[in-house]
Amino acid sequence: METSRALLYVTSLLAFLTQTVCRAEGPVCVLKGSSKWLDVPEYQDLQFNTMFWNFNNDESVLEYSHKFKDLTVYKAFKDKVEFSQTNFSLLLKNMQAGDSGLYTAKITDANGKIKHVAKHRLSVKEAVPKPQVKVELLSSGGGYCNVSVNCSAKDTWATYTCDHTHCTQVQSTPSPSAINITVTATNGSILCESSNCASTSNQSASMEDHCTKVNSSNGVSKGVIIGVIIVVIGVTLVIVGIIVIKKYWHSGGSTITQSQCLNTEYASVEGPGIQNGGSFQLESAYDTVNTPGSQRPPEGISVYATVGQPGHPPDKPESVYATVNKRS
Repeated sequence: METSRALLYVTSLLAFLTQTVCRAEGPVCVLKGSSKWLDVPEYQDLQFNTMFWNFNNDESVLEYSHKFKDLTVYKAFKDKVEFSQTNFSLLLKNMQAGDSGLYTAKITDANGKIKHVAKHRLSVKEAVPKPQVKVELLSSGGGYCNVSVNCSAKDTWATYTCDHTHCTQVQSTPSPSAINITVTATNGSILCESSNCASTSNQSASMEDHCTKVNSSNGVSKGVIIGVIIVVIGVTLVIVGIIVIKKYWHSGGSTITQSQCLNTEYASVEGPGIQNGGSFQLESAYDTVNTPGSQRPPEGISVYATVGQPGHPPDKPESVYATVNKRS
């Protein structure tokens, strides 16, 4: 009874180990046109007479006789596979979409029992195309910039909002070709990445290209406005100055008369002497002289002149008062 239980335990353990070996490899993505080795786990412990590699359980890839070291590759896979007699792995070359599927390895032991020792499910994928990035400004100011980013690749796209260090997904579409799109931001640089299980491609864009343009255009606008204001103020001041000057000159010409003030001139005139018996006569002449005026008749100018002649003191003084009118 105990022997039977022990055998049952060993059988269950072997079955578990066999299933574990078969399920050790999960789904594998393979890039179209590339090659892929399919390994056999724990091959060192395998004891078998014959090994088979099959495709989708109903098509034989090859058959290998361990005892006779004889390898047979079937026609459909003649130029597509290679087999390692060391570790019993299978190499699939230049894989195409039609090569996607389940690949299994099984052996027959000395007792004729069949065991599965490896299982690989492959999915052949094309390389993802380089994504296209479109960036639009949402807001900018005070060193802060917020943009909308649309990243697309083949049959899918996603929209994100980003600042200089963080992006948040807003909307996306499911991809029939299983392409994933992610957008990240680091130090003002936006990275759009498209990927599938076999390949990755990315495209970058700078936020500064959009934020700087807006800031520059704002600066130009402010500069233009300031310049216009300065010009308007300058022109206004010039016009006001011209008006004031014109009014000043007009007022001066019409209201200010060129009146001649009474000027007193003192002149010493030495004229011909009058000698009367060697005596000297001192004469005082008071002349009223009229000078010509441009606007009005000239007012009188009094000229006080002392006319004398050197000589002896006069015997008796004489005073002469004369009024002289200049020709106008």
